[in-house]
Amino acid sequence: MVDGLDVIDKKLREIKFPAYVLVISIERDNMEFIPSADDKILLGDKITVLVNARDTFQIDAYLNHQ
Repeated sequence: MVDGLDVIDKKLREIKFPAYVLVISIERDNMEFIPSADDKILLGDKITVLVNARDTFQIDAYLNHQ
């Protein structure tokens, strides 16, 4: 993740994604883990999400233009 996004330093349960999104993994410091709702997204994290194909552009726009 890049600096300036509203999702940085928030728990997954606190993030109001615009559509159905399942965060299936977070990669941090070259280690990947399956997050719980209490895990936070930190600056530099790489997240893998599962979304409906029709929601892909909506999620991309949300993360890039908050």
